[in-house]
Amino acid sequence: MDDALARLCSNAESLALVLTFLVPIVAIVAWAVVRIVKMVIQHCERMEMLRQGINPDHLDDPAP
Repeated sequence: MDDALARLCSNAESLALVLTFLVPIVAIVAWAVVRIVKMVIQHCERMEMLRQGINPDHLDDPAP
């Protein structure tokens, strides 16, 4: 019984160690995916504005 308890504690410690490194890595990858998706959406919107004959750079300038 003590051997099974020792193995269980060892597995829990190794799982905690893996999760300690895995959580930040997953967070960084998720952040990168969100940024890439936002960039792609902005690019598609910009290209659609150009197709419609609208100057997207002119929209960002404040009115005189």
